[in-house]
Amino acid sequence: MSASVPEQITQKIIDVLKADSELSGLSYYFGPPLTRQTPFVYVKWVGGPIVRETLQGVIWRHKWEVVVVDSSRQDDVAEKSVMTKATRIYTVLSGNPTLDGLVRDAKPVELTAETVVVATEWAKGELILAAARLVLEVVKEWSA
Repeated sequence: MSASVPEQITQKIIDVLKADSELSGLSYYFGPPLTRQTPFVYVKWVGGPIVRETLQGVIWRHKWEVVVVDSSRQDDVAEKSVMTKATRIYTVLSGNPTLDGLVRDAKPVELTAETVVVATEWAKGELILAAARLVLEVVKEWSA
């Protein structure tokens, strides 16, 4: 499998999400960005096992992380935004299990979230930062 296949799958995940009307206005990245402007989504290839299925073919069963991040200076805003966007990402990716025919199977297998309060002075919260991570397991056939 050429090095460009993980890039193609990453780009396809981004393209599928961007095509959704509820997710189209977000910024998308290959991996965590340096930007502080939220909301944004990044897609990161994690990797996984390669299994020989036949003498000429192998199966890649790899994982990608799709992470949505938002922030707010008001209570509940970032958390609600991330929950809404994460569940929409789950719905969109669940509804396209072959990523438009690029892979054999792509299914969400995990969804987790975190929230932190960023403070510049002791006990004085300045910003609420919320994120959710969806793990997408992708099965891709490849001829060795």
